[in-house]
Amino acid sequence: VKEIKGPNWGQVIGGKIGGSKHKSITKIKISYPEVSEDLGEFIGIVLGDGSIDYKNYTVQICLHREFDSEYVKYVTNLVRSLFNVEAKVYNNSKQNMTRIRINSKLLIKYLENFKLKKKQIPKVFIENKRFLSGVLRGLFDTDGSIHMSSRWCVLDFTSNSRLLKDFKNHMEKFGIPCFVTSNH
Repeated sequence: VKEIKGPNWGQVIGGKIGGSKHKSITKIKISYPEVSEDLGEFIGIVLGDGSIDYKNYTVQICLHREFDSEYVKYVTNLVRSLFNVEAKVYNNSKQNMTRIRINSKLLIKYLENFKLKKKQIPKVFIENKRFLSGVLRGLFDTDGSIHMSSRWCVLDFTSNSRLLKDFKNHMEKFGIPCFVTSNH
């Protein structure tokens, strides 16, 4: 068969089926922002409703498709302004969810500096109140909700208990008294 078809006939045919030969994947260049309030907000968003796939170099943020449609635009603009990269947006009507996805090995390597696997607010953001306010805003925007009880304004979170306790302690730094009523 090799004599009749040639040694690489499958690659030649396979490359021509799609109309052109496969191009090699290029690395997407990103900007590396300095630690800031905006970067803190992005970190808070990822901690709240995001995930990082270190194996496939993907950051994904899942939001409600209807209720968060304006917030999806806000987050994609934030990603663009911080990292100079376009996030992909995928709508899933069956799950009523929008996924914001960024595929970038360079971004994942950059985010590894903040040790987000620990699911806690990185120390570098705790040391500056302005940077910390960005993280808290991102966390609350993605994972918090407010409702009124008979005596209190109640903040509900779906985050893990460690992140919830971090949030409570750091809100008190801003003079906002908080208490945790139950563990998740």
